[in-house]
Amino acid sequence: TCSRANGQPETLEDGIPAPVPQNIDSPNLSLLAEQLNFKSGKVYQFSFLIEKKLGSNVVSLGYIGDLGRNLPAVINNINVPNPTGLTPTQILAINHPPTFAVLPNLGSVGYYESTGLSSYHGLQATLVRRYSLGLSLNASYTWAHATDDVSNLSNEGQEGFSNANPYNLGDFEKGNSDLDLRHRVAVAATYELPIGKHGSGLRKTLAGGWELSAI
Repeated sequence: TCSRANGQPETLEDGIPAPVPQNIDSPNLSLLAEQLNFKSGKVYQFSFLIEKKLGSNVVSLGYIGDLGRNLPAVINNINVPNPTGLTPTQILAINHPPTFAVLPNLGSVGYYESTGLSSYHGLQATLVRRYSLGLSLNASYTWAHATDDVSNLSNEGQEGFSNANPYNLGDFEKGNSDLDLRHRVAVAATYELPIGKHGSGLRKTLAGGWELSAI
């Protein structure tokens, strides 16, 4: 609707073209569909933590899990033949989409369904040194793995990917999540400098109370 009859693009001087209403017989027709019983996504979270105090230090070790169910899945085009039970030769021999006999002008049919799955499992180790002898410390290490069989909705298939088999996302689309981060170390420390702690007057005012902090 935004090109001239001879295929040349419109220009700004031509003004904004009026959109042409689409109907079921329009050429190059495409549709968007949604699963009839579309469900809200669910996330189940669970954790187990062991903590021990050792002097001025607190050590903890824990497991954290996160399971996503009924996640929204975006299928670029469901108007393709179901490859189940067909050989590659038979699939390549198909010249038209399944809807061709009823809607010959219909091309792609994007589809939203709530069948996505995700999982996250992580082991966390933490060391906290409460303020002692001028030093406080918080260090943590996480070893984790996140997998899913859907991309997030903000991508919606526009990042250059497509579905290997839109009829079986679970077997062909499952892999490491976009948010998969196997190893993560975070350390934060503060050390109160001993300079000027035992002075007095102006010397203590200028030299005392300084700290070094790092993240």
